Amino acid sequence: MEPYNPEDRKVSELATIGRYTCKLTIVGWEIQQAVPFLGQAVSVTILPESKEQEPSPSQIAVLHSVESLAATFLDALDDAAEAYRKEVDDAVDLSEYDLGQINRSNIRKHYALDSIVIPRHGSSPHTWFFIAAECDWEEEHGMETLVKDGAIISCGMSNVLYLNEEWDRYIEPPE
Repeated sequence: MEPYNPEDRKVSELATIGRYTCKLTIVGWEIQQAVPFLGQAVSVTILPESKEQEPSPSQIAVLHSVESLAATFLDALDDAAEAYRKEVDDAVDLSEYDLGQINRSNIRKHYALDSIVIPRHGSSPHTWFFIAAECDWEEEHGMETLVKDGAIISCGMSNVLYLNEEWDRYIEPPE
């Protein structure tokens, strides 16, 4: 699969795909999208499957799935964020920082969702997306959550997995 090269299309180009108006950025196609489970609009970036390609039908299907996530998804995100916070606390001892008491009951006050990234899907039959967030306990790297078919499968330090070659292991069948 040929990697996306933003020089192949004009940045700021607009495309209408279904009911979505997408703007090409240097990263991919961007949409400001209302996300019901958050009660707000966020930036959604769709990474092209290949250069000069608009979002694929499977990527648009992910947008629909994000729109249909129930408010209970935020509870699952809080659980994942709390597990990540505990992992960082075990490694770094967060008591040395002036963060106050962070626990499951107030975790939502200590992270802020920045964006959703819909990565390349390749031949995967699954709906994949990432949630990028800032968090008080890991200001440098933030928090990256990987969602598969509406379920959180990982939450931790942001390592932009969707831009790494390792991502292909998730979306392509083993040979």
